[in-house]
Amino acid sequence: MIRTFCVVLLTFALTLAPFEGHGLQATPAPGCPAGWYPAVGAIGVNTGDVQWFKCSPFETWRTVPGTSEELVLVHETSPDFHQVLALDPVDGSEYWRKQTARIPYAPGQFDGAGVVLLPVGDRVSPALIGVEHKTGKELWRIESAEIPLAHSATVAVIGDSDLLTGPVPVRAIDRMTGEERWASEVLFSDLSGASVGRSPVVMLGDIVVVPTGDTISALDVETGALLWTAPHLSFLTAADHAGVIVGVEGGDRPGAKLVALNAASGERLWSARGGASYGGLLAVGDGIVVVLNGSRSEMVAYELATGNERWRGALSSRVEPQMVVGTLVVALWEGQLSVLSTADGSVTWSTILPFGTPWMNSVGANGNVVVVAINSRPWSD
Repeated sequence: MIRTFCVVLLTFALTLAPFEGHGLQATPAPGCPAGWYPAVGAIGVNTGDVQWFKCSPFETWRTVPGTSEELVLVHETSPDFHQVLALDPVDGSEYWRKQTARIPYAPGQFDGAGVVLLPVGDRVSPALIGVEHKTGKELWRIESAEIPLAHSATVAVIGDSDLLTGPVPVRAIDRMTGEERWASEVLFSDLSGASVGRSPVVMLGDIVVVPTGDTISALDVETGALLWTAPHLSFLTAADHAGVIVGVEGGDRPGAKLVALNAASGERLWSARGGASYGGLLAVGDGIVVVLNGSRSEMVAYELATGNERWRGALSSRVEPQMVVGTLVVALWEGQLSVLSTADGSVTWSTILPFGTPWMNSVGANGNVVVVAINSRPWSD
C-alpha cells in the first residue's frame, strides 16, 4: 500500500487478529542502533524468514518503486528531501544513493538494459537522468520536468511530474540514450482523481495504455501509433503472460467493478464485483487477479481469461493483496505480511511485526525475496 503524504497521524493497534485457523506469533525484531529507525528488509518469498534488514538515521516515508533479480530501489521522502537507494536484493548491501525528485511506482522493467531513470533537480532546473543500475554512474541527462510512467526493456514512457496536469502529449524516450523515440498526438489526461503513489500508465509487451480523459488509449511502444481506445478505467494493471489488462470501473467508490480487457484489441472480456487494494493496487499473475470484495471483508481471485472465480477467502485480519509472485499472492497491511497460494488462497506463511514496527508501507518482490519498505514517520492519508 503506497500512501499519500499529508500530516494526519494514524494510530495502530498492536493486537492483530490472525487468519482463521492460523495462530500467528510476533517475530522477534532485529534491533537498530539508538537514534536509528527500521528502514527496509527482505523476507524469503517461500519461507517467510528474514533474509536481511537495514536501519537508517533518517525520518522518512519509504516505498519500493522497483525490485528485480539484480536491484532493489527504495525511495525515501520527507518534507526536506527525496532520495533513492539502490540495494543488492541478495544481502541488502548498498550500491549507490542519489538525491532525486518524487518517484512514483512505474510498471515494467525499471532497470531494463541496465539503465535506471531518475528525475532530479528542483522546480527551477529539473532534469531526467539515466544511470547505470549497479554503479549509479550517470549515462545521460535531459533538461525536463518529466518522470518515468512505464518501462520496457528499451523504451520509457515519460510524462509531466504532476500526474494530474494535462492534457499533454504522450512521449517515449530511448532508455540507453535519453533520445526521443516518439511523441504521440494522443494526449495524456488523468481525470480519475486517484491520489496514489503509482503511475496511471500500464505497459504489456509492445503495448502501452494511458489515461486520455474519459477514455484509455493503447499505443504501440516502439512507434507511438494509436492501437485502440476504450472507456476509462482506473488502477490499470497488466498480466504479462495472459494478454489481459485489468482496471476498475468506478474508481474507489462503493460498487466499483473490476473489468478485464483484451490487451491487443481493447475488447471488454468480462467484469465482476471487486476493487483495488489501498493505494490502487491489483494483484495480477498466474492466470488470476486477486482483489477485495465490496465490503473489503474477503479476497477474491478471478480467472483472467474468463472472469470465473478461482477462490474466495474471508479475512479475519486486514491484509490486502499487493502483487503476485510466481504462484504466490503477497498481502500486506501495516504490521502483518502474508503470502497465499494462487491455487486456492491457502496461507503459505504469515508474520506479524517481522521488523519490530507496524509501519510497513509498501512491498516489492522477485522470485526469491519480498522487500518491505518501512516508514519512520507516522502514516498520513
